[in-house]
Amino acid sequence: IGNKYASPASPLQSLVADRLGYQQTTGYVWVSEPHTVALTASTNTSSLVNTAVLDGRNVHAQLTLRAWKDDGSVRTVTAQNCSVQPPGAVQLNTACTVAYVDGSEPRATSTATVQLCYQSLCVNTHLRIWMPASVALTADDPTLNAINGWRSLNCSQLYQQT
Repeated sequence: IGNKYASPASPLQSLVADRLGYQQTTGYVWVSEPHTVALTASTNTSSLVNTAVLDGRNVHAQLTLRAWKDDGSVRTVTAQNCSVQPPGAVQLNTACTVAYVDGSEPRATSTATVQLCYQSLCVNTHLRIWMPASVALTADDPTLNAINGWRSLNCSQLYQQT
């Protein structure tokens, strides 16, 4: 049925009951799907830590879009399109069900706004994107010396460890 209406070829006989009583009448019955009146969007996390800049592995959040219908029902639906503000703060998969960082993002952002649209309605959800400021490795002893008289099982020299 979708957005189309269905009706019988000829009017139907019916008995209508209202506050004034009963009345015999003839008419058509129009049927349509419930209309979406509101959307809600949610994620399984409110922030992403962009460790992908360190190890190359994507960090992701699931996006869920629910449609509230005029008949009182709530359904999980797939967004028809989606976008992010500011652009490039986070990536979105083509199905608009996952937001992720892959290390290509230029900087952290306090609030990335993900907009999900379904039918004529759009809704926003927000993610905070954290990024490591810097990574520094230090060694207690910058010079690792060979240990005299110690050899490994394959007879190679053993060295100090830090």
